[in-house]
Amino acid sequence: MDRKDLVIGCQADLVNHLYHELDIVRAERDKLKERVAFLESAFVSRIRENELSYRDLERQFHKLEKAVFKAVKHACNVHRRPVTNEEIIKCFYSKYPFLRGKVKTETVTRRVRKLKEEGYLESPKRGYYQPTGIMR
Repeated sequence: MDRKDLVIGCQADLVNHLYHELDIVRAERDKLKERVAFLESAFVSRIRENELSYRDLERQFHKLEKAVFKAVKHACNVHRRPVTNEEIIKCFYSKYPFLRGKVKTETVTRRVRKLKEEGYLESPKRGYYQPTGIMR
């Protein structure tokens, strides 16, 4: 065997090793995709399970708090995870476009904080919000 055949053989071994590693990474990616899909569906189902209790709570809300709460709930359903203030604001204005000039973004974030303080929203991570009772 000459040097050229040896180099080609080593390169072939390397390519085979890299294909094997790629197959392992793809398998792990597929498992993670399945887990994410499962967690997303569980998150949305928990929101839907608690919907009746949320309807009872909505009677106590101020009109704007009710709209903000509905926007948070809708955003969580759409994103399938807890949502940030920016996502809540986008959802709020898309759901209620007639309030765009009348209600400032600071007001929406203030209402989100108030709903959290009153126990209607919870924050699993700083800056992320979801309706209370999802993670129990």
